[in-house]
Amino acid sequence: MTEKVKLGIWGAGVWASLSARSILDTGNFEIAVCHDSNEENRRVFANEIECIEASSEEELLEHPGLHAVAIYTPNFLHADHAIRSFERGLHVFVEKPMANTVEESHRMLEASNRTGRVLFVGHNTRRENRFRHIKSLLENEALGKPVVPNMTFTSPAGLKKELGGWRYDKNLCPALALSQIGVHAIDVLHFLFGWSRETQAWIRRVGLELDVEDVCLGRMEHLGGMSSTLTTAYSVPRVRSIQILGTKGQVESTLETEISLQVLGSDHEERIQLESVNTVLEEYREFAACCRGERKPETGGEAGFMAVAVMEAMIRSSLESKTVPVPRIE
Repeated sequence: MTEKVKLGIWGAGVWASLSARSILDTGNFEIAVCHDSNEENRRVFANEIECIEASSEEELLEHPGLHAVAIYTPNFLHADHAIRSFERGLHVFVEKPMANTVEESHRMLEASNRTGRVLFVGHNTRRENRFRHIKSLLENEALGKPVVPNMTFTSPAGLKKELGGWRYDKNLCPALALSQIGVHAIDVLHFLFGWSRETQAWIRRVGLELDVEDVCLGRMEHLGGMSSTLTTAYSVPRVRSIQILGTKGQVESTLETEISLQVLGSDHEERIQLESVNTVLEEYREFAACCRGERKPETGGEAGFMAVAVMEAMIRSSLESKTVPVPRIE
């Protein structure tokens, strides 16, 4: 395939609209058609992007010449929508989290493998320059042996005056803070330190009046034996920070474009400035290459599955007040 990838957008809400410009800026896609169950959403999106407005899911999937679908529907619909797309011979980009459960994730992986179509999960945060730079520091042993890694990812979204919709229904969006925000940190920690084998978590409603969990404190033990921790909340000001303490130094970042590095024996903290990266544009460039058979996705089915597996294990850990093993791909 040398022509532009003909893409359908499934779910035409705010994030899809924001992402669409980056998708087009890659120069690799034609957004041909969109569908949303909300008629106003799909009308506005179709007018802004100048694409066909599909009035039904079937009309979207049957659009002539379509190569791939980008799924921006609610989390609990991801599995059904992805599997139906695979069965039509379409490659799939699905927003994080890949699904709500391990069982759903297994079914998505099976459908992707059976049909030979790409499954690409939108874990864009790991593509920030700071995490790439920190990965390089770890590989070059600039920090020595990492001992205490911690990430804090929070959002003030739960502080809005009017709250409603599927995100605030724990049956549709379990462990709100974890599945909406914490999943970013889980994937970054996997990128830096490898897959998790067990986890512990404390998940509670603290800052919200609605009966949904807006706080998660978690620990992930990675396959190499090291543990990392994460703090995530949905009812406090925005924080996106990471700190790693090692035997030879420490690195910290609270901004996407800056990290602070201090080595053992030095009182000097080096501030390293980095360029901002359009992570959505970068992941869609990669997705286009995957659709053309030029490479495998960095955040494919396995990365998506493992993030969901940790989420599910953390929820169980919190309910049962014990350490829980993280499921692996069967």
